[in-house]
Amino acid sequence: ADLWEAVSDRVPDRVAIVCGDRRLTYGELEARANALAHHLAGVGVGPGDHVGVQILNGPEYIETMFAAFKLRAVPVNINTRYVTGELRYLFDNAGLVALVHGPEFTERVDEVAAEVPTLRHRLEVGSTYDEAVAASPTTRPEIERYDDDLYILYTGGTTGLPKGVVWRHDDCFFACIGGGDPMRLNGPVEQPADLLDRIIDFDFVAYPTAPMMHAAAQWVSLSWLYCGAKVVLTPGSFDPLAVWQAVEREKVSTLIVVGDAMARPLIDAYEEHGPFDTSSMFAFASGGAPLTPSLKARLMELLPN
Repeated sequence: ADLWEAVSDRVPDRVAIVCGDRRLTYGELEARANALAHHLAGVGVGPGDHVGVQILNGPEYIETMFAAFKLRAVPVNINTRYVTGELRYLFDNAGLVALVHGPEFTERVDEVAAEVPTLRHRLEVGSTYDEAVAASPTTRPEIERYDDDLYILYTGGTTGLPKGVVWRHDDCFFACIGGGDPMRLNGPVEQPADLLDRIIDFDFVAYPTAPMMHAAAQWVSLSWLYCGAKVVLTPGSFDPLAVWQAVEREKVSTLIVVGDAMARPLIDAYEEHGPFDTSSMFAFASGGAPLTPSLKARLMELLPN
């Protein structure tokens, strides 16, 4: 949170997040995260407490993560496809004390929340979440943070029950999000103040197309936000046509997918509805799952440069 605050102070008027027709500057994102942090602190959320994040892609996901970091609390990613039995397990296993969720999940959450004794506060995006942010101060919470503060990412449970993978903030900053070097070109920063020297002085637009509940989207988004770039999110769920339209509209620099499951529908949408203006792009990246040679070859034909 200290590093984020330093960057947002340096470039408050730059656009940080674009999601559909919504645009938030670094200063606006910082103010909204502060307001949410004050609200959460007011209901007893503090250091080490786990805050569930069950939201489809949108600015609120990143706001909630930063708000938790500011309080030394721990945001916990909740798989948005989970049904009641899976949610009951995960809410309990993670020991959630608070939950921020989208309205599309209210019914599921209602069915299980009362059975999770630790869960004492909920916010619904679009209603109580918006009210809480609007009613809270935007000043920064006064709290000293530490390298040993925790970040937790839950696995999908594909090889058993979901497990929370625990990172120290210090380790996560370097191992997960590049240590101030998202392109892995200059090496990690050595001192916190060095991060400000890494803020880019040119337009760069990163587009993680995966759900924010996934490491791929969280880490890419954070990597570039710490460098002063613009991050594009597809509102709601993955929509291949909307992705290409956003690439064209926002002049995306890098598009990041998770293997064949995302690349294939993107290729199909391009071939059916394209061509699109992709002249701003210099990379189509994939990680976290296999991207087969046949799809790579099709991509090279569609995006030869």
